[in-house]
Amino acid sequence: MQKKQYAIVGASVRGLYMFAVPIATQFKKTAALAALCDISPAHMAVYNKNMPQPVPTYVDFDEMMRETKFDTLIVATQDSLHHEFIIKGLKAGKDVITEKPMTIDAEKCRAILQAEKKSGRKVTVTFNYRFTPPMTAVRRLVAAGTIGEVVTVDLHWPLNLSHGADYFRRWHRRRANTGGLQVHKSTHHFDIINWIIGDEPVSVVAQGGLAFYGKNGPFRHKQCRGCPHKEKCQFYWDVTGNEFYRDFYVAAEKETGYLRDGCVFANDIDIEDNYSLLVNYKRGARLSYSLQAFSPWEGLRLEIQGKKGRLEYLEMHGEHDWTDSGDRQIAVSLNDGSRNVLTPPKGTGGHGGGDKRLQKMLFEQGHPDPDGHMAAAIDGARSVLIGVAATQSMQSGGSWVRIADLLKGR
Repeated sequence: MQKKQYAIVGASVRGLYMFAVPIATQFKKTAALAALCDISPAHMAVYNKNMPQPVPTYVDFDEMMRETKFDTLIVATQDSLHHEFIIKGLKAGKDVITEKPMTIDAEKCRAILQAEKKSGRKVTVTFNYRFTPPMTAVRRLVAAGTIGEVVTVDLHWPLNLSHGADYFRRWHRRRANTGGLQVHKSTHHFDIINWIIGDEPVSVVAQGGLAFYGKNGPFRHKQCRGCPHKEKCQFYWDVTGNEFYRDFYVAAEKETGYLRDGCVFANDIDIEDNYSLLVNYKRGARLSYSLQAFSPWEGLRLEIQGKKGRLEYLEMHGEHDWTDSGDRQIAVSLNDGSRNVLTPPKGTGGHGGGDKRLQKMLFEQGHPDPDGHMAAAIDGARSVLIGVAATQSMQSGGSWVRIADLLKGR
């Protein structure tokens, strides 16, 4: 079997451990990494330090495209740049694998979908949470008609202070980079619901704000290093205390201008840290969703009400164990009075085992996909556009926004 050749643009930490190292190690029989491109030579030096053998590196993307022969481009850049490289890859006749979110606004979604159609090539969006054993189990139960036709879905996903705060010290805290957490983070969650119930979002209404981070903080500084408030700030973090972070982030600051230890209370933070929204679906189901990025605990509560019964899924992250059977539990209650509590299998590795399963589908050829785990460009667009619609709704004071209008550019 001939190896499929890949090139990566965007030497991110995620790109290193999700794509580069696995391609060069556990999937080396079917895949090979032909080249790597990033604006930072320091980032690429860290990549090659962690690879079994060095990979050719480029700071000029067009030069890499001219000089390197490969089949598939992997896009792992900052969110706001995804569309640029996805479209260039498609125009060059390459299939494209992109990190989520596929992009950050409606115009870029439309451009990607048009470029894919015109090129005849394929865009794959890496929604790893689809691949987790619990989510797969939930989807199978719903698809089998266990609870009947879906009427309502409630999904509430708090992020704890460690996880949530990290978005506000990184580049994610600026809307121009990510479209806000309702695009960058929640695109995962919206895609899960779209996939589980097998339906298309139609319209969105939302409310939200910045209640905890940014201007709400009691003090601020440019970054944690040198901060005069470090003794009393619970979010103080020493980026130099980790060798990998020193080599990857601190050493690259002159090349990238990016400070990994930015202040979570900076005045220029312009994204929401909490929001709630409603989504109407094509076949009549309704989703109620919320996210908070400053919770004392982290996990998710998913409740799906059908015409025959109700499915509830609880997932707790960290030390909390509030369920009857561990930190993950599915309960199915039917209208005939029966109730069945299930403990779904627990995956190993990143993102609840989703990363490993996704990698096998990406880099080992010929795997069947009976559950529809692999996500296409239209799936990426629909999840992004729920977040985009939510932002527009919040900015308009709470009006309904139609997904079709965003797709058509009206």
